[in-house]
Amino acid sequence: MKTKWILTSFVVLTLTVVALSVTGCRKSEPAQTSGAKTKQYTCSMHSDVVKEAPGKCPKCGMALVEKQ
Repeated sequence: MKTKWILTSFVVLTLTVVALSVTGCRKSEPAQTSGAKTKQYTCSMHSDVVKEAPGKCPKCGMALVEKQ
């Protein structure tokens, strides 16, 4: 009777470990674009304005600077 309980516990534990290893927590890696980091440009006065190319701020007309 005791060996049956030990064997059942061992099987349940083994199945649990296998199930967690297959479906467990995996860290997802961030999606990479083309491998090169794109530059972003922002306004000195309006940090919410972010563009991928240099130009002028649509709010105040100041030149956009490269975001650090």
